[in-house]
Amino acid sequence: MADTIYSQLRQNLFTATKSLFPDNKVIIANTNAPEPNGPYVAIRIIRNIQVGTPYTDTLLTSASVMSTTTTHEVLVQFTFCSIDEENLNEAGDMVTFFEQSMETMPTREVFRVNNLSKVRVSPIRNVAYKRENVWTECFNIDVTFMFAVRTYQNMVGIDTVAIEDPLTGDIYTIPPNVDITP
Repeated sequence: MADTIYSQLRQNLFTATKSLFPDNKVIIANTNAPEPNGPYVAIRIIRNIQVGTPYTDTLLTSASVMSTTTTHEVLVQFTFCSIDEENLNEAGDMVTFFEQSMETMPTREVFRVNNLSKVRVSPIRNVAYKRENVWTECFNIDVTFMFAVRTYQNMVGIDTVAIEDPLTGDIYTIPPNVDITP
């Protein structure tokens, strides 16, 4: 089965974020994966809304495939955490770097090549929590992106059109590139 829009979105977010933090762990939230050691960033897709009208290319390819492009407004929560005392401040450094880099051309380009365009960035929120009598530093920042995705569908093309004259009952066929005059 081809990738769904959601799986493409998730993969593109992961790829773009990993390029910003190549030395740190990047995970997709809520996948039952173990929590990484050291500082990490978790990506959580909060909302995915298709906006606008899809554009469908009516010209089929030689393989009888039709493409449709849809645009989605996506709200993504990025959670930056430091779970060990040695790197307690690193989550704060990572989230402030992320917030500032979202305004730079290189970062915009990283997301652009993954079909993502930043619309808005929320303020940073400190969401530290206590685990086994030790505080874990965590910060959330939400980013709204526009995400364009192209999907493909196999179609049966029309090779010939047949027209029946209602008065005479004659049937005329229209093969490609042939002039028909009764």
